[in-house]
Amino acid sequence: VGNDKCDMIGYDSYPGAFNYTAQSIVFHELYEMSAGTKLLAISENGPIPSIDSMIQQDAMWAYFATWDDFIVNENQTSHVQATYLNPVVITLENKPEDELLGDVDCSGAVNFLDIQPFINLLSSGGYSSKADIDGDGAVSFLDIAPFIAILSGN
Repeated sequence: VGNDKCDMIGYDSYPGAFNYTAQSIVFHELYEMSAGTKLLAISENGPIPSIDSMIQQDAMWAYFATWDDFIVNENQTSHVQATYLNPVVITLENKPEDELLGDVDCSGAVNFLDIQPFINLLSSGGYSSKADIDGDGAVSFLDIAPFIAILSGN
């Protein structure tokens, strides 16, 4: 397929009942293979991977999708509850508010007043998800063109 033909990579994880491995070896192999440019997900799983292990092993899958009745047959209830109550797990009940990309000064509008805060973040190495227009986890020169496009209404 190739990196220029896909936006994400899915991995099916069935390590065996009650095995909450983060699948970090696979994560890092896929990350390297895609040069860190793709969304990586556990597209099917039996046991839900341990969120704490994912964090500790720097293997933060974008999402996981527990298949069929594996949620009850291969996961302890306490593990399922702890997973979905973990503050880093986004669910429909705790999804972040929609952000207005480009609204770097948090005024509720994107306008010329956002330019200086954007430049400040760019020059200081600071971070704001509202200034990370390309969504790569950093405010960099790669965000300048899309920021200008948002400012100009394109």
